[in-house]
Amino acid sequence: MPKNGLPTQEQYSHESLTRYEWIFGKDFLSSGAPEVASHAAKALDLRPGARVLDIGSGLGGAAFFFAEAYSAQVTGLDVLPQMHAEAQRRGNERNIVNVAFILGDVLSVPLPAAQFDAVYSKDSFLHIQDKQKLMQTLFRLVAPGGRIFFTDYLRGRAFGSQEFETYAADSQYSLATVEQYVEQLRVAGFQNIVTGDWSERLTEILREDIAKLRACDSVLATADVDYLIDRWELKLRCLHSGDMKWGSFEARRVK
Repeated sequence: MPKNGLPTQEQYSHESLTRYEWIFGKDFLSSGAPEVASHAAKALDLRPGARVLDIGSGLGGAAFFFAEAYSAQVTGLDVLPQMHAEAQRRGNERNIVNVAFILGDVLSVPLPAAQFDAVYSKDSFLHIQDKQKLMQTLFRLVAPGGRIFFTDYLRGRAFGSQEFETYAADSQYSLATVEQYVEQLRVAGFQNIVTGDWSERLTEILREDIAKLRACDSVLATADVDYLIDRWELKLRCLHSGDMKWGSFEARRVK
């Protein structure tokens, strides 16, 4: 594992991905991902044929879920070549015809305006510094009447403890507060903005993950286990202190 938590080709090798899925769930690479995808499908009011953009689609877990459970037409977007290739391979292997994966950055990839009925993302926007440009881009991509739903790690306050600030800086995270995201959504043109505080649930999930890691018995390399436990415990301290939150955001482009 890299010290700063940033992905590497070795970290996301086929063998490594399979090991991580043992913790997070088939086709997923982050804590609580299946639960968030299920909640999002309802918040987005997905219907058969709905055009969905999944930003930061990773291995394709949410995209496959939306396509198979809701018969949506899903476009997965990811900036990592190894994620894109692996998601494509898995989609082809399962013969899921209503999912397509694109390699690129949401701020620059040439997607047509008003292309999607719904946009989804889980904990990916913390990697994007220009949040206002991001929200304006989402507004352009969503068709009138369309909805967006995303979760992200958040700042609980403008400035946190030294430990938290070091964690965010080392991870190269660009974290916003709830209030900043709401204002950026409003300025971009979104309406019917709804926020949710998932911090307590993340605390539960991280504790469950730690217990699973401690009982994994060589499924993961010892270094990976130690790294993840240390990082998860750091997140727990940041959540407990109030420096960090985990939140969801729903909004609609009315016209």
